[in-house]
Amino acid sequence: MVVSGIWHDFYDSVFMSLPWGVPLNLYSALRLCIKAPAAWLSWLSLILFISSRQLRRVLKDSPSYSDWVMITIIGIMSILPTLKQNSHPHYLAPSVAALAISSAVVLSHLIIQLKEQNKLKKLCCGAMAAALIPYLGGITWGSSVMIREDRIRLDLEQRNEIRQILNLHLPPEKPILCLSPHPARLYYMINRKPLTRYIYSYGAGWLNNHILSEDDLLNLLLDGEVPGAILELKDYKRKKIEEVWNEINANYQSFKLAHSFHPLHKTKTMVGVEESKSGVNLAQENFSSCNFIQGSIYNLPYDKLGDKFDIVIATEVIEHLFYPKELVRAVKKCLKPQGILIITTPYHGYFKNLILALTGKMDYHFTALWDNGHIKFFSVATLTKLLVSEGYTDIKFNFAGRFPWLWKSMICSSTPLL
Repeated sequence: MVVSGIWHDFYDSVFMSLPWGVPLNLYSALRLCIKAPAAWLSWLSLILFISSRQLRRVLKDSPSYSDWVMITIIGIMSILPTLKQNSHPHYLAPSVAALAISSAVVLSHLIIQLKEQNKLKKLCCGAMAAALIPYLGGITWGSSVMIREDRIRLDLEQRNEIRQILNLHLPPEKPILCLSPHPARLYYMINRKPLTRYIYSYGAGWLNNHILSEDDLLNLLLDGEVPGAILELKDYKRKKIEEVWNEINANYQSFKLAHSFHPLHKTKTMVGVEESKSGVNLAQENFSSCNFIQGSIYNLPYDKLGDKFDIVIATEVIEHLFYPKELVRAVKKCLKPQGILIITTPYHGYFKNLILALTGKMDYHFTALWDNGHIKFFSVATLTKLLVSEGYTDIKFNFAGRFPWLWKSMICSSTPLL
């Protein structure tokens, strides 16, 4: 099935129009340039080119200088279309490729120059160390996260379930539509032909609107023009789906996956507690799948909470309480046997406090002028002591934000001895 507009030339909308007159996607483009190892070579070459007058002179005298200038200009110009708000930063690839060639020319001249000065051996050793250490660190960290969260098993379970459902209800030649923030992952899982030529959604381009937005794809689904679809949407898109769910069910048979990307997604009942009525209304409006109850940690409405819970999460709450022990005592009454309490709170430690003092940030960080601000400041030791005193065990910590020992937050999990 071919839907009008989908098969129009992609480059007319993304690459052949410049970003002027539309919102820019500078943050996403810059973030990708920093995160992508292929772009690091260009950053290094730029620094070397700016800092070394001798290198600039050698390069200018080279017979390939004009070719190098042309490739560099092409690489820089290729960045411009990807700065558009509707363009995905993945399409920086042509720019990265051109600038990588340009960088290779710069580095080759640098190597020749260093070889003549007998400094090449030291440079190679330093470059290998500088390249290997971040890569090994990244691989070690990524592997530990995947093992700790059991991501591979969960992904395989989800992939097998999706394929089983599709094979049971749709012939292999039928294309599939994936509505997701990460469609590439889903298309890899299902091993089916995409309905659309380009799996990412951009919306109206600067010159035309031939690349469909997520709303356009949702309209195709509502019109019954899609053989099958997989929906994996963020909260604001999920709300749209819920509004038109009856229409979707009229045209399609729906299935809810038993296996999700993370065990928390299997939760059957979610309950939130908020002290203010306005807060309850705002939360319920934005997260309709969760049931919110008005109450205080000092006086929880246990009769409204229903059955006990497998997990209780208190995110950035405990530092605002005059009596933090009341939080862990209340949670103990809400948890099932072997249930888990997860607490997040700003991290404090000796080294971080020392840095705050040396940089003159103590008054800012521990400000007394913030209405309804933090009134308790926990370290790993003090939070552990609090939980142990209230009968909690299996206490584990993880950290997030900034750098080691200057972490922004700590995440603590524990189990009460009931």
